[in-house]
Amino acid sequence: MSRQEAHRPKVAVIAGGGTLTALASDPFEICDYGQAGSLTAAQLIDRCAAMADRVALVPLAFEPRPSFDMGPEQWAAICGLCAAALAEDPGLAGFVLTHGTGSLEEAAFFLSLVWDLPVPLVVTGAQRPASALSSDGYMNLFQAALVAAEPQARAEGVLVVAHGEIHLPFEVTKTATFGLDTFRSPDLGPVGLVIGGQVRFLRPAAPRAPRGDWRSLRALPRVDILYC
Repeated sequence: MSRQEAHRPKVAVIAGGGTLTALASDPFEICDYGQAGSLTAAQLIDRCAAMADRVALVPLAFEPRPSFDMGPEQWAAICGLCAAALAEDPGLAGFVLTHGTGSLEEAAFFLSLVWDLPVPLVVTGAQRPASALSSDGYMNLFQAALVAAEPQARAEGVLVVAHGEIHLPFEVTKTATFGLDTFRSPDLGPVGLVIGGQVRFLRPAAPRAPRGDWRSLRALPRVDILYC
């Protein structure tokens, strides 16, 4: 192992699905690209070989799902997967989770309430599939990995990174179906930015709320919401 390789932070990647991993037959197609989850974490990392000199990405096996099929059961499983990976390799600097943007803010909020590991979990997604010529997914993955490897991110627990911005799970919301800058924190703005290869936190986060135990949250009661 070279000296440069030894100093690269190691970040584990979980492909939870979503547009970031989706493939369409037409490189100009950004709307109709079928079921998300066409790329595994390992395949996604292979497509992002250019970032290998900055961050050592490690794939973790997980069954990807579209955002509308992700829920507490899958999010708890992700917590378990990360806990096992960190126990096996304490040298991991953090984790990146790709997630469908349709329920990404809900996933990040849930995870922030139960995340109890000493390293960050950065949730990211994409508005355009991996096959698109102008896909935002690869840059989002790169920036999410940089944030996951940032020592200052350890105190934040779970973060959302998209379009060069770092958001807190309890502040961020999706604002548009196709816009690349869809994830925003309307009240206070992003907690940080990723500019080039530099991670900059703009303000301290609010104190983290007491966390629940994800091990006991696999069977939450169903609550229906009726819009009138």
